[in-house]
Amino acid sequence: MSIFGKKPDLAAAPDHSSATVRQELELTREATASLSEKLAVARAELTDAQRRYDGGMEAHALGTGREPDRSELHLALARHDALHRIHQQRQTAVATLARELAELELAEAIRTGREMLPAMVARAEACLEQFEQGMSTANRAERGLFTALFDENGLKHAFVSEDLRREAQCARNSIRKRAEAIAQKAGYPLDARFETDGNRNVGMEEKCNYFPYWRHPRTEVR
Repeated sequence: MSIFGKKPDLAAAPDHSSATVRQELELTREATASLSEKLAVARAELTDAQRRYDGGMEAHALGTGREPDRSELHLALARHDALHRIHQQRQTAVATLARELAELELAEAIRTGREMLPAMVARAEACLEQFEQGMSTANRAERGLFTALFDENGLKHAFVSEDLRREAQCARNSIRKRAEAIAQKAGYPLDARFETDGNRNVGMEEKCNYFPYWRHPRTEVR
């Protein structure tokens, strides 16, 4: 796109991208900076020409010199005005290209985001499926462990021997504590009945009957 031309139709310019506009913007900025230096020189030359002309006019008014030639002043003024006009056009072009670049970068970022989003959603859906399967597996494992620990066909079997019942209770308590430690480490909420030896709504006093080594908070020796 020419810096002085009409803004092109993006639909008709498939190669019109932020990279091309950014390159053109950099070139335009460099040209504008170079023109600024030339304009500064022209402004200084105009100031000198104006000062010499004013001095000649003052001498002519005092009768000590002839009327100065205006051609030098006119040339300096014409050069300054031309450079100033082009400089303003370049500055406008820089502003236009900067806005265009911002619009293109935003459009490209949105397009990239739309291309990325389906893959992100698919990955999240896959993770959700894994999570669901994991939770289902964990729930089945928890139910199986609960049955193995607290069911009559498990370690809570009514053995006829006191020694067997005591050994089963020790094994049950040991495995239960290990299960609670594993669940706590994984952040998994175990069924509250694990804490009460498989029973529901067990009070503090009753816990002593299920866990001989558990002390009531009011009687614990400190």
